[in-house]
Amino acid sequence: MMVSVVPVQAALTPAQRKELSRVNRDIKRLSALIRRKKFDEADKSLSEIAEKVAKLAKDNDKDRAILLMQRQVDIQRSLLDRAKSGKKGRPVKGTGPAISFTKQIAPILKNRCGTCHACLDVCPTDAFPAPYRLDARRCLSYLTIEHKGHIAREFRVAMGNRIYGCDDCLAVCPWNKYAQASRETAFHARAELTAPRLIDLAGLDDAAFRELFRRSPIKRTGRDRFVRNVLIALGNSGDPAAASAAETLLDDESPLVRAMAVWALVQLLPPPEFAKLKAARSPDESDTAVAAEWENAVR
Repeated sequence: MMVSVVPVQAALTPAQRKELSRVNRDIKRLSALIRRKKFDEADKSLSEIAEKVAKLAKDNDKDRAILLMQRQVDIQRSLLDRAKSGKKGRPVKGTGPAISFTKQIAPILKNRCGTCHACLDVCPTDAFPAPYRLDARRCLSYLTIEHKGHIAREFRVAMGNRIYGCDDCLAVCPWNKYAQASRETAFHARAELTAPRLIDLAGLDDAAFRELFRRSPIKRTGRDRFVRNVLIALGNSGDPAAASAAETLLDDESPLVRAMAVWALVQLLPPPEFAKLKAARSPDESDTAVAAEWENAVR
């Protein structure tokens, strides 16, 4: 028996690809895939579409079709490894052709990347060590969403204004040029998340964070990690007016937030002003990671 895995995810339209290809166009950037009006409704819509695809596969091949959503990408990888066969698109975060998993015959879908390596070239942190291989430890989607600790210095400038995810490999993938804007309202962008101000996002407490991002995947990341990302983006903004927002967060309860507030201030304040602030604030810091940020502060 052949078992086919049918992964389903939302595609980026040409307009979204054009928008996202302008890296660091301003200081207000959220992944296009999480600006959906109602993420849970969009997820439900994808499920309904995918069920139809799976039914077609079963009816036509009289075989078993397994349905996986984009959030189950880890299961997709596991199945592919266990099968010791199959093809996938180059960006292993889900872009490109679906994974086909079979125990008996060659995969249904062929690799359609050809000689294209646009996703490898555009990656801001060189997270692809080779075609079809991703070092998640360098991927900004992993670092800004899943990573629970402090983001290493080597990746902070490369983050630019990416505060949740990174769509660069999606934006340059030529297959997404065929995507069309959805008629499903659940997939339309929420106005309040289209161009949020970083200073406003930095000021979110836990309750405000949960309210703004309810029914959104951002909520799962948590306020502290999110504000950590926002502070890195503030530091990269080059806007001296953002320094006051970062300085306020030096008193935050979370070491993740305080550490990146220090880093942001290094980038935003003139050296003499930062030195004065360091002399006044660093002696009171009890967390070793935050204290190290003060000690090793370098623009």
